Amino acid sequence: MFDLVSKHVHSLFIKNKLSLLIITFTLKIDKIIVTMIKKKSLKLLGYSENQNGKNFKVIKNQIFLDNISKEYIFWQISDCHVCFTQKPKLINKYKSRLDHWTIDGYDNPLFSFDKLINNANKKDLDGIFFCGDIIDFYSKENVKYVNSKLKKINKDILITLGNHERSENPYSDNEINFYNSFKYWAKEKLSYYSIDYKDFLIAVIDDSEQKINNSQLDFLKSLSKMNKPIFLVLHIPIIDEDLAPKCMEVWGPTFMLGTNICDRTTLDFVDYVKSDASNVKAIFAGHIHYENVSKFKTGCYQYCNDPSFLGFIREIVISPKHKQ
Repeated sequence: MFDLVSKHVHSLFIKNKLSLLIITFTLKIDKIIVTMIKKKSLKLLGYSENQNGKNFKVIKNQIFLDNISKEYIFWQISDCHVCFTQKPKLINKYKSRLDHWTIDGYDNPLFSFDKLINNANKKDLDGIFFCGDIIDFYSKENVKYVNSKLKKINKDILITLGNHERSENPYSDNEINFYNSFKYWAKEKLSYYSIDYKDFLIAVIDDSEQKINNSQLDFLKSLSKMNKPIFLVLHIPIIDEDLAPKCMEVWGPTFMLGTNICDRTTLDFVDYVKSDASNVKAIFAGHIHYENVSKFKTGCYQYCNDPSFLGFIREIVISPKHKQ
């Protein structure tokens, strides 16, 4: 009797082990097939491992603050315009958008985005500001592709959305559904949130519709009451005397907050940021697709980036003032 039971148990063990091996093998095959399909799609979209990333460019800026305990380093990235699909019927549409952003002599935006992520993980950074337009237009595939890359970053990620995140987004008319469509990009509510680094605050506010609402204005005012320096992360920059002339010539009034087409709450927000009461010590934005550093007010500069689909990164070093 014991021998029969032993043989039965042994037989079950062999069958279970065999089943486990078959499942493991099947999963590995599925993974290989998925990887092959993804590589084929990337190739059709113009991604090539032969691109050398020579356009990768880092510009450094230093900000000095009183009474901070150490030096901090952040990267500012904006306007990546990533789009990715594995659907054959959509390849031509996505490829045409990538071609639109692939300027002669520069790498494909998908390659540039990979390069940015890989290099970020090699740097000793305190965090990365993504100043909007990470994707070129909304699709579940685009959001999922970017999410797969963001998960690889081992730094703090501070994301604000851009107008291209709203492009083709079926949820744009519903604030809750709109922000939920990007819920895997950040744990926070993407309309506004902050991170406290003890020595200062970083406030991230969504201005992707060229407007600010009352909740966002109240949020900034509540942060200001903490009496800490604030760094403001936006997509659309705020109008100032240095930025305005060229931006008006190149793009017109729709590319800045604070122009005469903005509503009253947005203008109130701009006035508040300009006031000493706001404690805003620097503004980081994108949108205009050219590099610009402008004096926003006494003790506060605004930093706008060249687009990161061209491989551009700004490195911001925040240092104790005694090192100046």
